[in-house]
Amino acid sequence: VRAPALLLNGAHEDRSVVRQSAFLQRRLAHAERCTIADAGHLANLDQPAAFSREVRRFLANRDLTTIPHVTGQPPE
Repeated sequence: VRAPALLLNGAHEDRSVVRQSAFLQRRLAHAERCTIADAGHLANLDQPAAFSREVRRFLANRDLTTIPHVTGQPPE
């Protein structure tokens, strides 16, 4: 996977899920991991404003035109 990836975890997430996120962060070239305070596994429901803020921040810092899926070009 060469596309940017945002790995969001709730601060009260199960440890196994946090370990999986850490594993993915180490394996994916362009992964960024973020923890949402006062949230569990469903961080988007527990803390929707914080979740949306992190997604917007992540997307704002990326040139999405270079991602084949976004541009409509077939993957290599």
